[in-house]
Amino acid sequence: MIGSILLSLAVAPQNIVTNEGYIIDGVETLSENPIADCYAEVDEGLPAGTPVIIQVQGVVDGYVGIGCAWGSPEEFSLRDKDPEGINVSFVGISSDARIGPVFLGEDFDKVERAEFNSLGLKGPNDSFAVRQLGYVKNLVFNDFWIEKKVGHPQNKYESLMHLGEGWRSLYIGGYEARGHEVQHHCFYLKGGGQTRIVNNELWGGNRTGVQIRPHQEPWSSPAPTGNIYIQNNYAENFGWNHENPDGGGWISVWTSLNHRVIITGNTCTNARYSCLVVAQPVASQNPYLTADGYSHGFVGVMNNTFDNTGSQRACVSFTATRVLVLGPSNNWTSNQHVMEIDTWWSATYTDALPVRDWWLLGNRSIPSFPIHTWDYEMGAYREILSDELITHVR
Repeated sequence: MIGSILLSLAVAPQNIVTNEGYIIDGVETLSENPIADCYAEVDEGLPAGTPVIIQVQGVVDGYVGIGCAWGSPEEFSLRDKDPEGINVSFVGISSDARIGPVFLGEDFDKVERAEFNSLGLKGPNDSFAVRQLGYVKNLVFNDFWIEKKVGHPQNKYESLMHLGEGWRSLYIGGYEARGHEVQHHCFYLKGGGQTRIVNNELWGGNRTGVQIRPHQEPWSSPAPTGNIYIQNNYAENFGWNHENPDGGGWISVWTSLNHRVIITGNTCTNARYSCLVVAQPVASQNPYLTADGYSHGFVGVMNNTFDNTGSQRACVSFTATRVLVLGPSNNWTSNQHVMEIDTWWSATYTDALPVRDWWLLGNRSIPSFPIHTWDYEMGAYREILSDELITHVR
């Protein structure tokens, strides 16, 4: 879809917004709300269901309401004539292209699709730079960055993104950190459909790079409804506050149900905490479970490079999973347990079941490091012996 949007720019009318107004087919119109006004004029002349492509030139400051609003929705919100809802793609055409703050999600209008390509996003005076306030059917962030926060209540966002109201498909790719420190999580995701986190610089968060989990009580978030792909992301010196052992796993997945979780090609070096955690949340986080009591049905992990030799935590850990498959080319290093299958934490603080089945894809997948497991019956860690390890090769 991203490629088709960019290809269509060659033949589509030139719909350009600037901080002073908008240009449609060479005709310039001054406007105090150029994005909303440009969208309305372009959408009016298009067949139902056709995406509105808006090219962004330079810094365009001001609220953008995509399905929801802050204050009066008439002033800056995109309003759509189609029953399917808003269908918009923003494309930066200058190196300093930027819009925002953006308010996102179904409230007074449905959102069929919202895309942000090759531009920056300015956050509001909020804990999160991008906050989802309602359901979005299809959501794309591609080759983008987020402006640093200044003030209120500190000079760091709690998270860059807080998405927790559901989606059919979500793509987050090509995020540029640009020296950005985040208090907790880069991408904080709480339930939704197919999710792809690809080719992002995820070093700026202090607790996690990406965390996928349910809401904490008394709120609720949608149950997962699609596969999760976390691929080719990068972080160096993850966890900027190395003085304090706070935080979690660089990649943390707490719930996926019977949908596949594929984690491949990621690199995280000198992590302050864990690099990968696939587990079950505590009861106060309303864990969604499969019919047979697992948080995860299938998890596949291969070709990842992880290093947390300066940490007090295991590098990689798994629990609450029905089937775990470890492929070749995983290169993990730690001064603690390198890998744990089942953990003391899960056994102590959650009702997570142990991993039911785990397999190594051929002899090339056998790790050179010891694997530790928290034996639920013994109540202690033990090392999985080499002859026992061979029984897991497939």
